[in-house]
Amino acid sequence: MTEVEADVSLSVVTVQELFNGWISQINNSNDVQDLVRLYSKLNQEIALCKQVPVAEFNQAAGDCYQQLLINTLTLSKGRLQKDMRIAAIALSIEATVVARNHQFPKFQGCR
Repeated sequence: MTEVEADVSLSVVTVQELFNGWISQINNSNDVQDLVRLYSKLNQEIALCKQVPVAEFNQAAGDCYQQLLINTLTLSKGRLQKDMRIAAIALSIEATVVARNHQFPKFQGCR
């Protein structure tokens, strides 16, 4: 695996999303070869999470999340809750969000 820069981290919400995706696929598969491939991919995700610091959703992030919920009345909160949690973590540690999702919403104060 490629070495990751020290100032890069994953949010715990991103880890949740990664694991949920693989677990869902594993639980829905009955094909042995598919399971071998899926478990291999899950192992790769676990290895990544061991290499990269994981930014937690702590009380500071919870406070930022609560403020985002209040300030983001016009957006569809249900669809954006995980994005909002990632933004809250970033705000709480003054980090910049880098997302592959080009539609990651712009939340107040988030960069």
